[in-house]
Amino acid sequence: MLNQLIIATEIAFAAALLAPVVHTAIWVLSPIWTQPVPATPVPDLGAELEPKELTAHIERVINQLVPSVAASIAESVVAFTDMKVPALRQECAAKGITWRNAHGKNAHLKKGEMVAALETL
Repeated sequence: MLNQLIIATEIAFAAALLAPVVHTAIWVLSPIWTQPVPATPVPDLGAELEPKELTAHIERVINQLVPSVAASIAESVVAFTDMKVPALRQECAAKGITWRNAHGKNAHLKKGEMVAALETL
């Protein structure tokens, strides 16, 4: 009971000390909070494109982007056959393939088996 009374007194004392600080902060910051946010101007987009021109423009942009994206993906993909056994084991574990004790106790999957299992996913 005494501990609860001491804790309540400490909380009340801390609140009494912080009340003027919080009140001052609110008084200082309230003009900033109530100011309207200026609207950003819409950039001039020029003349509106006809649907056929717009379609042609979109196709040009896509045709420019797709080969570069496909090339970057192809560069980032590593062939499983080029990977070492520890890396293959990590990939198998990440994909949920059981490589440890697959053929019985202490009979793990071999490199070729791991590659085949990973390529089937």
